[in-house]
Amino acid sequence: MPSSRFVVLCGVALSLALGVAGARASTLSFYDDATAPSGLRFTLGCGAAAADSCAGKAVALKGAPGLFDATTGQMFDLGNSGDATELAFVNANLFSGDAALAAHGGKDELGVATIVTNALYVLVKTGGGGTGDAAAPATTGKKDKSAKAPDKTKLATAIIRNLTGGSLTLTFAAAANGTGLSHYSFFGTATPDPVAQVPLPAAGWLLLAGLAGLGFAAKRRRAA
Repeated sequence: MPSSRFVVLCGVALSLALGVAGARASTLSFYDDATAPSGLRFTLGCGAAAADSCAGKAVALKGAPGLFDATTGQMFDLGNSGDATELAFVNANLFSGDAALAAHGGKDELGVATIVTNALYVLVKTGGGGTGDAAAPATTGKKDKSAKAPDKTKLATAIIRNLTGGSLTLTFAAAANGTGLSHYSFFGTATPDPVAQVPLPAAGWLLLAGLAGLGFAAKRRRAA
């Protein structure tokens, strides 16, 4: 019959592993309409994989002015935005308590899926993709030629706020209704650092530590 210590160690190891695995499911998802939500355009994972959790690491701009959310982001229309337009948009939607940013921090124009940056704000620009047309893009991603006025809205811009206080890894993954990544823009710091190698996931280390503890407990029990 297992000792009480053995049972407790099993429970701790399992709960920690499950807790980390559950947190990892919390990615940032960006929509044409974040209030519904509908028209999924892309997701961001906070790690080397698109499925890595953003819990406690980043939040997404969900509504103007400055409404941020832990899982859901809104796509906005900035047109063919330059540095000044992007900076003004970020400053108009600052996270609670943040001071206005003095300058644009540069861009990664390569369209690479994964970046590592210590920027306070990251603006993600995609292709025009689905537009404000409620009839077609939410299901097909194509413009409805008969709805010219809504098709003038190019919902292609999203913003995240870095909560880590330091380095943040972001991985972009386009949805079926989405379009490709154009660039990342950075605010509150310089351009991104090189992409780091992927470490063993936290759940893996926790599981190994739990198994080691179980082995030690079993050894002591046999010795007694």
